[in-house]
Amino acid sequence: MTQELTPQQRLTQIEKILQSAIKLSHSNTAKINSLSEKVATNNEMIERIGQKVETNLEAIAGLTNRVDRLTEQMGRATEMFIDSIRVIQTMQTNIETMQTDIREMQSEVRGLQVENRRIIDRVFGNDNNNNME
Repeated sequence: MTQELTPQQRLTQIEKILQSAIKLSHSNTAKINSLSEKVATNNEMIERIGQKVETNLEAIAGLTNRVDRLTEQMGRATEMFIDSIRVIQTMQTNIETMQTDIREMQSEVRGLQVENRRIIDRVFGNDNNNNME
């Protein structure tokens, strides 16, 4: 058995429900406003992060280009170094050959000097040789 409510009781009950709904609505509005502020703050942070990412990407691209240029320069420098070593080795070989040639020429000159001395001794005799010294 349910009791029937009087119109006044129904009205009171409806008013309580409406007041509760209004309080809930105000509470939800405050929560929505708070969440909206947080979303706006998050959006600003995301925007700043996006700008930093863009800046970092540009910096990375610049550094990558610089590394590429430096790598090319290193390659050229290495080639130049290797070429220089080859030139030095060639020069060393040439110097060694020249030294050998010089020693041979010195030996030939000594031989010619000895031969020259013998010829002079024969032509002018030993007395002239002693006078020359």
